[in-house]
Amino acid sequence: MNIVIVGCGNVGFEAARLLCGDHNLLLVNRSLPADVAQFVREHGNVSFARADATDPLGVEQALTGFGAQADRVDVLLSTVGAFCSTSALDDFHTFARDFHLNFFGNLVPIQAVLNRMIAAHTGRIVVLSSTSGVFTYPGLTAYAPAKWALTAFCRTLRNEVRRYGVSVDMVFPASIRNRRSRTFLYKNGIEVKSVATEIGRLLKVRAGADRFVPGRYSLLRSVEQMLPQVLDRRAGLKRDRRRRFCDQRVNTVLLLGASSGLGRELAILYAKVGQRLYLVESDARALSELKRRIELASACAVEVVDGDVADHQSGERLADQLPNIDLVICIPEGGTARQIRDVSPADYERSLTTCFLGPVRLAVALLRRHKISSKVITVLSTAPLEGRPGYSCYAAGQAALWSFTRSLRRTVGNDLQVMEVLIRETGKGLTDVAAAEQIRESERAGREMVVLPSKAALSMYLGAIAPQWYERLLSRA
Repeated sequence: MNIVIVGCGNVGFEAARLLCGDHNLLLVNRSLPADVAQFVREHGNVSFARADATDPLGVEQALTGFGAQADRVDVLLSTVGAFCSTSALDDFHTFARDFHLNFFGNLVPIQAVLNRMIAAHTGRIVVLSSTSGVFTYPGLTAYAPAKWALTAFCRTLRNEVRRYGVSVDMVFPASIRNRRSRTFLYKNGIEVKSVATEIGRLLKVRAGADRFVPGRYSLLRSVEQMLPQVLDRRAGLKRDRRRRFCDQRVNTVLLLGASSGLGRELAILYAKVGQRLYLVESDARALSELKRRIELASACAVEVVDGDVADHQSGERLADQLPNIDLVICIPEGGTARQIRDVSPADYERSLTTCFLGPVRLAVALLRRHKISSKVITVLSTAPLEGRPGYSCYAAGQAALWSFTRSLRRTVGNDLQVMEVLIRETGKGLTDVAAAEQIRESERAGREMVVLPSKAALSMYLGAIAPQWYERLLSRA
């Protein structure tokens, strides 16, 4: 087989040593460590190409240099990733850079081989994720959001390419003992050889699987989806905080995404109980009619704030201009159905900046300036769990924001009510008005997780227990 391994870190290099006996290998990495160079010299069936995995042109040139094997890539093993410890509260630029590496370092190689595999009607894509791709932790680093985004992307990819004979596998290792990194040496965790061995086994069996190393860590996925309160408590959140959240009044509301149907209804609802409402939108004219409607029906002061949260300078300016906010509501933009092979990395960049990095930047700027006093609500879709074909951009952004929301709660949740609202879809038995009323009622009750409609929670549980079966079921719907 012709195998391309992108990333020559711990797992990539160990996997290359395991697989080199029977296959032609191309190793792609942005640098050539001495041990990798010696390994390539000693094996005639192993080639090396220097490329930045986040650069589409560089990765394509690396594949072209593979010679005759470039036309038929049987297996792509994508292992790009780096642990990042910088909090978004400390340095958002570093946060965004780390997210870019961990997500786009895998997306770009996948897209580079995808058309080759589809044309051949065969191929396997094996992606090294992390247990951080299915659960999150305190700290507000970019690692878990990037891995959640990558997991959601791969679920969509798996359902899009199955009919072409191409399969997608994900490997979720726990913390790995890292002795080769120049930036992060980690002496605890599992041995890298056990991860490489699991990848070798995976290539010998039926494709399209999720593998956890060790296997018992698959329980983390079920706990995170079914009982996130358990992980909240492990993060040190106090049991009595919900009672305090019920007593907190909401007078000043900042709403991102008010031009959506649900956003309009939430704006109208909170205008009835609040004193001042700030609506943030890049197209201020879209909200002028909503402002007039609210001011005719209530005494709430409404201000349309002209600003693009996806723009760095605009987001920082907004944070400086806004007063103290009792409640921030974030409703990311919806997605447009497009197959992964038709979406460029630049499209993903724009989508993730608008739906994830932009809102997070504004929230972080407000938190640093101590301008969020009580509550944060993030309205999300169940798309990250479903792997619906055509929605990889949307699912990746939603997954990243979902992970960050949970990390935010596990970091500052004793002081702020950080509430996540997961909506299957409105319009079929659940109107925007009804959804807005349930969100408001849940916020007043101090709840921190709401699934709408409530029966969608059953689907989430099925997805936690049997994710691959659930993905297949939804992809046929």
